[in-house]
Amino acid sequence: MHKLTNVLLIVVAVAGCKKKSTDTCEAVIPAMLDRQTAAAMKDPATKLTPEEQKALEPTRKKFATDAIKACVDDKWSADVLACARTATSEADTKKCEAMLTPAQKATVDKLMGEGPSDGKPAGDKPADDKPAGDKPAGDKPADPPAGDKPAVDGSEAQLQLNRLGKNVKTFYATEAKFPTGESPLTPAEDCCKSPDHLCAVAPAAWATPGWQAFDFVISEPHRFRYSFKSDGTTFTAQAVGDLACDGHPVTYTLEVHAEAGNPTMSITEPPAP
Repeated sequence: MHKLTNVLLIVVAVAGCKKKSTDTCEAVIPAMLDRQTAAAMKDPATKLTPEEQKALEPTRKKFATDAIKACVDDKWSADVLACARTATSEADTKKCEAMLTPAQKATVDKLMGEGPSDGKPAGDKPADDKPAGDKPAGDKPADPPAGDKPAVDGSEAQLQLNRLGKNVKTFYATEAKFPTGESPLTPAEDCCKSPDHLCAVAPAAWATPGWQAFDFVISEPHRFRYSFKSDGTTFTAQAVGDLACDGHPVTYTLEVHAEAGNPTMSITEPPAP
């Protein structure tokens, strides 16, 4: 899946603006995405099943749209675009990426999830029924006193569990029940084993019937892994993350119940350290 992730990185990192009639952001980015995805599909290590391809398609389309917008808005150079038009390897990609200005590179990082992102769905707000006085999910944690352990920042877990909970409530409103099933921690590998202690973007990891039922996928690097279990009447999900990577993970728990046909949700935070 790492090679497929690199495909998306290639699309953003090497895009540029107009050089001649055929070298436009709108022409180069979709063509490169198609070409690089086709190449990845020929490799058994990155080949996706039809179901996985279907699950990836919305993310792929949004990524291409965002990449084109970044290319046009930031006026990336014709030289970068010309480089993109011929790039076929990771080495080519790095060569093209080096042509970007610092501001353009910042846009790339933002688009790849290394900075704040625009256009989040409405469900990415803190839970409406969260007790008053709790810290908003998007607040940056205060710097810890010298010598203390880093503050536990569960904003990601709260944000994603809140979004998942609202999707589950929408499912119940449509089907009058929760689906029966469960999913282990996703992705499977501990985020602390990844570069920068962040789990990489891996759409295929979320391309399972369970996660797809709730239209849930994480499309940016993240520190928590997620699981759920549902018996049809109660839905429970957990976000587990070792933020300091010191062997002391924390767990946030989402519970969705339906009483008298009215689904309600709550998120329980881990005990204070």
